[in-house]
Order: sequence, then C-alpha cells, then structure tokens
Amino acid sequence: MMNFRLARPAVVVDINRIGELDRVGEEADALVMGALARQRAVERWARAEFPLLATALRHVGHDAIRTRGTIAGSLAHADPAAELPALLLCLDGHVRARSARGERTIAARDLFVSALPFQATNGWGPVERDTSNGEQAAGDGRPIALDGTMYARGLGAHAPGDVTMYLGHNCTSFTAVVGIDDEAGASGSVRYHVLVDNREVASTDIVTGTSAPVSLTADITGGDWLDLVVDEAGDGNGLDHADWADAMIHCN
Repeated sequence: MMNFRLARPAVVVDINRIGELDRVGEEADALVMGALARQRAVERWARAEFPLLATALRHVGHDAIRTRGTIAGSLAHADPAAELPALLLCLDGHVRARSARGERTIAARDLFVSALPFQATNGWGPVERDTSNGEQAAGDGRPIALDGTMYARGLGAHAPGDVTMYLGHNCTSFTAVVGIDDEAGASGSVRYHVLVDNREVASTDIVTGTSAPVSLTADITGGDWLDLVVDEAGDGNGLDHADWADAMIHCN
C-alpha cells in the first residue's frame, strides 16, 4: 500500500525486534504463526510436515519478496486472488488480532466485503476498495479515515449509491463502521441502508461530516442478495463521501 502511495502514514513503527512475533509452531491441534513469521522461513519449515502450506508459499511473489514478506502481511492485505488468504479459508483458519483495546479471533470465513465481487452505482466516480471515494477517477482515493481513525479495509462510496453482492443463502450477519470520510471535512450528509433481497434490515439516521462514526450490524440470515445503499439525506449530494469501514460479511 505504501509502495503504491495508497497509504501515507505519518509514523511507521518497526516491530522487527519483538521476538515473540516471529514464532512458528504447533499449539494443541493448530499450526500457529506470529505476525513476523517470514514466508520463506515458513516455506522451508513446512516442507516435511505441512506440504500444502509450503506449496502455496512457493507461488507467492519471488524469493526476495518471500524473504522479507510475512504471513500476516499477506493475510492482512486480503487480496482475493492471493494464495495465503485462500489457503486460510480452505483450512478453516483463524486470525488472532491484538491491540491496546484487547484481543479478538477472526474466522477466515468472516469475509471482508472489499475483497468480494460486487456491482455498484455511485454518485461520484466509482466505489473504491479499501480507500475513500476520492474524486472521479478509479483508484484516486485515500486511506479510509473516520474521525481521525484509519481503516485498512472497507468501501469508499458516494451518495446516492448502491453496492450489490451475492450471498448465496449462506451468511448470517453484516457489520461495518459507517460515516462521512475525513476528506470531506465537516461537509456531507447521508443515510445508510442495508437491504437483503430488497428488504431493509438495518439503517442509520442522518450522518454528517461532524457526526461520530456509527457501528452498524444487520441480520442477513438466509439472504441471497445484499445491497449497501447510501442516500443523500434530502439535501443534495455535495461531498457525500460515505465510508463502509471494516465492512464484513459473516458466513456459515
């Protein structure tokens, strides 16, 4: 993301000296890899006991990439065409995420919406994956930011708009943090709606550029089609840069 100038963090923290993060080993009935486990090192370690993992890693980039690249980095990037996210899903894997606020375990089957295929209409330029809406050109968004908090994943939309994706009757809930992206300043006003098979299952009141981000949860059990709709709240769509941050579909 930084290489392509899609992320421009003000501060970069070097975690390479935190020794416990580079561990690789077996724990109970699971294979556990730390956030700093390098792809090339895991590839060598896994050859004898975990050949599927070693084979998948051989298809990631080239030797120089795998020597520096980490397992966790590839998973966090969540490219739907990448080998490691597909392998984690195939093996019903989990990601353990920790921060100062606590710890949570995320199942691979709980998919990030931005990694899924979708069709969309949008009030200004295209809907962007994992960046804000930006301007009218594709790929011109910035890192998603709501009230000063940056989000690595999500959709950057603009009212009026509708993102439609297929669920296949297999999913149970949708979650996201929604709000007007910081790039719009104090401007913008929208309402968010979540529809399953054309039936509204969740919505917000009017959200403006000065509103706090809103945590949105919707029951989508048994649905075939999901629509993420943003309307202009009846006052025109100027600077209605509407984010669906950390948007996730939780599936069986």
